[in-house]
Amino acid sequence: MLSLYVDPKSYEDALRPLRAFPSQMRGALWQAVKRSLDTAKKEVVNEIAALSYLPKKIIREAVSRPMMYSAMTRGNKATKTDSVSGAVHVAGRRPWADQFRLVPKRVTARKGVRSRNWKPGAFKVGPNEPARTVQATDGRSPGFVLRGRKGLMLFTRVLGKTRTDKETGKKVARLQRQAGYSVQYFASFDKMPSLLTPKIEERFMSALKHEVEHRIAKMGKK
Repeated sequence: MLSLYVDPKSYEDALRPLRAFPSQMRGALWQAVKRSLDTAKKEVVNEIAALSYLPKKIIREAVSRPMMYSAMTRGNKATKTDSVSGAVHVAGRRPWADQFRLVPKRVTARKGVRSRNWKPGAFKVGPNEPARTVQATDGRSPGFVLRGRKGLMLFTRVLGKTRTDKETGKKVARLQRQAGYSVQYFASFDKMPSLLTPKIEERFMSALKHEVEHRIAKMGKK
């Protein structure tokens, strides 16, 4: 999570032109925080995309828009405060392992070949990450790659369980598509907050200056 908390007392010099207009001062703080975090969200997406092989569409879905806050909690009551804060959260379901990069990127389970002779299927989550082989566990076979409706997919076989094929009526193995690493796995890398937090604070000062000037100019036209 990337967050930004601002207290008006810390920015008295920048807010001095709006000191006689409390609502405008608060609005300037609010918009400056939001604009700073809007840009931070884009940077989070780009950083995760550089660390992983996930499509940006999946990453964007996991990164929230800025969550803005303007109240503080004391006991069970929310009380008004002049401070403004916001945060960008990263949360989402684990994407399928084959949405990263398959190793090898081809079918490894051939029809008519005994399962013990299938080559294991693995996936690589990022350029600096090792290939992860899906190992056999209790009641599940090692991972293997098959061709599905949406390209190549990584499956395991549920041992001892079958299903009836709708077209042929025959009993076939029950397969499970395998999940990979979540987007928040990459967002928790140590360098992510340390890279972006100073940029957010620097951008906030620039955005706040712009907001104050914009509001002064707008009031002057009335």
